[in-house]
Amino acid sequence: MPPLVGRAGVRIQLSFIAGDDSMPEPDLALVSPVPSEVSHPSEAFLVIEVANTSLKFDREVKAALYARFGVPEYWVVNVVDRVVERHTEPMGGAYERVVSLRAGETIALSAFPDVSLEVAAIFGA
Repeated sequence: MPPLVGRAGVRIQLSFIAGDDSMPEPDLALVSPVPSEVSHPSEAFLVIEVANTSLKFDREVKAALYARFGVPEYWVVNVVDRVVERHTEPMGGAYERVVSLRAGETIALSAFPDVSLEVAAIFGA
């Protein structure tokens, strides 16, 4: 996997501005490597939530929020079923495409198609 150094910044459990009244703290966000004028970015290449007990909330509430504010790619790392739910094509407050990926499959990032990750590696397999 080619590095993202210089191409994206990684934010772990830090606020993300999603409109005037919402600042969720995604588990991980890939953002522009250029420092923002404000302390929290309002755009991201990818947002990831790791879900166990929060699965329903992450699938419904957070997915709608991130889609509404144009996050192009959102992953729910579903710990319960050991799948990554990849949400893409945000439109009208929802993602048009949702694909579940399992061990044995690979995910390439939309913003960085040369960067991919084995699903099994996410779960430590």
